[in-house]
Amino acid sequence: MSQADLAAVSGIDRVRISRVERGLQDLGVVRVTALAAALDCVPGDLIKRL
Repeated sequence: MSQADLAAVSGIDRVRISRVERGLQDLGVVRVTALAAALDCVPGDLIKRL
């Protein structure tokens, strides 16, 4: 899935998605949940375990 496709499905701006992928920006719970729904997974799958 492209960043543009993910942005369209999740409602999150493509630039923000790019910044998150590059580690330049973090997301809050609401946006992580939106991304998880768009990717058909649970939010925990998107969060790196420490």
